Amino acid sequence: MCSARHHPRFGLVTFLASFLLLAAPAFAQTPFGLKTHMRLVNSMSDQTSPGEWRGGDGWATAGPLVTHGVNNISNPLGMYSNSDFTSTANYGLLSLSGYGSAQNAVNNGLFLWVDEWIGAEPRAQYRDRLYVTSATLPAGTPVVVRFDLTLTGSTTIVDTNPSASVSAHFSATHSGPTPYVEMSLAATPGATSVLFDTAVGDSIDVGGQIYVYLYAYGMMGGTPMSGSIAANVTAQTGVVPQTAGVTIRAASSRSVAGVPVVAPRALVFEAARPNPFNPSTVLPLVMASASQVELNLFDVQGRLVRRLYEGWLDQGRHEFTWDGRGDDGQVLASGNYLARAVTANGGAGMQRLLLVK
Repeated sequence: MCSARHHPRFGLVTFLASFLLLAAPAFAQTPFGLKTHMRLVNSMSDQTSPGEWRGGDGWATAGPLVTHGVNNISNPLGMYSNSDFTSTANYGLLSLSGYGSAQNAVNNGLFLWVDEWIGAEPRAQYRDRLYVTSATLPAGTPVVVRFDLTLTGSTTIVDTNPSASVSAHFSATHSGPTPYVEMSLAATPGATSVLFDTAVGDSIDVGGQIYVYLYAYGMMGGTPMSGSIAANVTAQTGVVPQTAGVTIRAASSRSVAGVPVVAPRALVFEAARPNPFNPSTVLPLVMASASQVELNLFDVQGRLVRRLYEGWLDQGRHEFTWDGRGDDGQVLASGNYLARAVTANGGAGMQRLLLVK
């Protein structure tokens, strides 16, 4: 991730920072739970199907909570616009990944974006309740815990008038010595931590949110052009006791935590090597647990060019080699391609590859 930069030649932008702070959440109404919420908008003149998709789930207590949205439209002039995004919420782990592409025609503009509609809650969020316990320290003993927030991933917009913003937020509150704390990260990958004063016997209400907004406005004009949006963003939170003998128990899992209370990522899509590549590159996938997996390659127009793998993968690290060929066995043209991996248990990962000759 990097600061927003509108490239004068290619119209490429990555991350425009935006801190979005929330008031203390109403935990009395929702002690803990998960929620997802997003909108895909694809619009053009004389389109053949509805241009707006809205999806999400109300508060649920079991995770991961996965919302998968697809919106594909076209018109008789040969214009098209496609969006395919997945929002995932789990305790301590929130993510958004996906890809959209579009092609306009002379004197017929269109727009392509992913966001939340007016009045919507964050893209993915969770609320949990933590209990501070100890087998050796009496109730009321002052203790210290550390809260962590990490933001990773990237966004890409190929368009002459792009706009993007990403941020993650974490908050904690209780009635003890430190009643409220919040942390936010935006735009650049990294981590932040804060120490929190509490006591044995206390409960702490925590919450995390992730926001991702992607807009491609340049295709509103009359010049024929194509554009695309893509994201693979993850926010992770955790809590680590700093006082010996202290245990943190989460209401969501009833787990005992001497290490961070976080949900493991279902899938880690490691960087391809080499990249750029010729004639082949290796794509490593790390599975947190066994699951059905699809690993596909797309061109910059969003067209599927190669179904590299579809099947079951055990827990652990797996490597797949792509030789730069399509499903028809022909060597593809030089240029950018998108590799996307999706698991049946809510994991998703994506990265851009450059084939050179």
